[in-house]
Amino acid sequence: MKVFSEAIGLSQTINQKWEEIRQRFIQSITKDITYSQVKGLARTDLKAEVVARSWFFSNEMYQWEIVFKKNDYTLEEIAHTLTTMYVDAIYLD
Repeated sequence: MKVFSEAIGLSQTINQKWEEIRQRFIQSITKDITYSQVKGLARTDLKAEVVARSWFFSNEMYQWEIVFKKNDYTLEEIAHTLTTMYVDAIYLD
């Protein structure tokens, strides 16, 4: 994100605010995963925060690709693929 924001000239204040938003999203996802792990709904061999960061960053990068039309995939294809990878990889049947 830093390279992207510097390329379009975002201010330090905007960069800092975006980083705060990102961290809140990651914390929220981590909390959800941890809850699922405690309840026996998700794998416990994976660190919740690592999964949360991976999930968030994958989504974030695809969002920018969609915005700048850098691929030919539909939003539905991207959402389905990311969701399937996340759910099938961490959650138990």
